[in-house]
Amino acid sequence: MNNQSRVTAWPFLLLWGLGLFLSVSIVHATPIDILVKLSDVEKQEPRNAEVRFEAVAPEGAQISQELKKQGPGEYVLKGDFNLKNVDVYEIYIDIDNPFSKRCIKVRCDGFKDKPKQSHQFFVAKETEFTYTYLDRGRRYLNSPPFDRALAHFEIAVEKDPLMEPLDQYKVRLHYNYAVALVNSIKYLNYNNIEKATTIYKNLLSFYKDHKMFFDREKITEDLLNNGIKDLEAYELNIKYGNIRSSFVEKGYRQAAALAMEGLQEYEKKPQQFLAIGLNRKRLYQDALDSYGMAVKQAEAEGASDVQQLKASFQSLRDRL
Repeated sequence: MNNQSRVTAWPFLLLWGLGLFLSVSIVHATPIDILVKLSDVEKQEPRNAEVRFEAVAPEGAQISQELKKQGPGEYVLKGDFNLKNVDVYEIYIDIDNPFSKRCIKVRCDGFKDKPKQSHQFFVAKETEFTYTYLDRGRRYLNSPPFDRALAHFEIAVEKDPLMEPLDQYKVRLHYNYAVALVNSIKYLNYNNIEKATTIYKNLLSFYKDHKMFFDREKITEDLLNNGIKDLEAYELNIKYGNIRSSFVEKGYRQAAALAMEGLQEYEKKPQQFLAIGLNRKRLYQDALDSYGMAVKQAEAEGASDVQQLKASFQSLRDRL
């Protein structure tokens, strides 16, 4: 495995300065304008399929809408949808054999500032999955369109899960799949953190008993551990970045609850919070500001939780 393949996935820290990790739930009656271009992995030619948009709100409301075909391999969805507090939407691609169906999960962050979203998705077809197939996929890893590599490895992983008996092929396949997942998180805003973390942890669980396979791929134990840590930090930043966005959107109760949850989590893993620029004092101040505004909001609304919010606000002030 070349060094370039391994470097592609790291580090997330380079992106934090660009502000790409501020997660913002999309608001009520969100204008959506989605363009999907669908191609096959091998020839990058347009492919036709049924393409569907789906999203589920926390309160259970569901949006399911088929995209309209506007040309070979091109599909659009336009409209205003009630997607308040929806973090992720899914694009289902239903395509005939020999191509593989897909479900792509995308974070909703981008809709707030850029309601028009364009996606280049790929579909891979059934074939003989060999080392040659894997090497071809590695050439797709290091440059856009990044979904091409993900689709390429995804279909192979479905046919060959990471389990005993382990061999060189499986290690190479699943490691490169993990890199493709991470690139999809970084560059395409896909909701693949949990999936990528699971792959790295599974690889790590096999490392000591099958070290020779990993050595041949130049995959070290530190590389896998650092991958897991970076994904955990990324997830923290997405979650607690919502404190500020909820406050700005006047979701003061939600912002306060997130800050309090953050304070509890901070005690368990302070170094991970510090790595993303969140310390105890900042979380306390966020909680205090949020509870203070939540009290004013509740009083204006005549809400029943005014006294409870006041008590939480005073308790925080006493602790500072």
